[in-house]
Amino acid sequence: MPADKLGRYMTSPEFFERANAAVEKAVRELEAKGIQPVYMDRKTGRLAGDGRCYRINLPDPDVQAVVLDVFSDGTHGDLMDRLVAFASTDHGARLVSDAARAVASALLLAKTAMPHEATSFSQTVHNEIARVRAYPELIELARLLIEAEGATHDDAFRDRNIIPDALFEARIETINEALAQ
Repeated sequence: MPADKLGRYMTSPEFFERANAAVEKAVRELEAKGIQPVYMDRKTGRLAGDGRCYRINLPDPDVQAVVLDVFSDGTHGDLMDRLVAFASTDHGARLVSDAARAVASALLLAKTAMPHEATSFSQTVHNEIARVRAYPELIELARLLIEAEGATHDDAFRDRNIIPDALFEARIETINEALAQ
């Protein structure tokens, strides 16, 4: 399509209607998945409602959604500001993404590793979390992710008959200890 024709189309009411329909469809799909969209005030460039604007661009959109969801309550603004600054480079963004994946991996392992695999569990968690320990922001993020996981009570992967609450809590403590080393 020639540039002038494309330009006329992009300024037409038809394009505006189609774009609005696409946005409305995307919002409905997000809400159907239980994800509440956040709206930006175009005039101020800030999130509508809370006055803060976070620009974080992690390599994996799923990880980014999880990280931003942890901060959706607005109570950890200082850490979010530091994470945004930390993730402002490609390397920093990769580190934040890798840290979130490492914590998710450790939490999944806490829910699924067999009880007789205690030594293997501990070693794997320490290996996963080692990358996180190098940066205070990532440690804080990891603790928030663990806290958020505990608040959800989502045990879809955990069989309580195999991994009772006491064992699961001990494993969470092992993850927290790995963060503290």
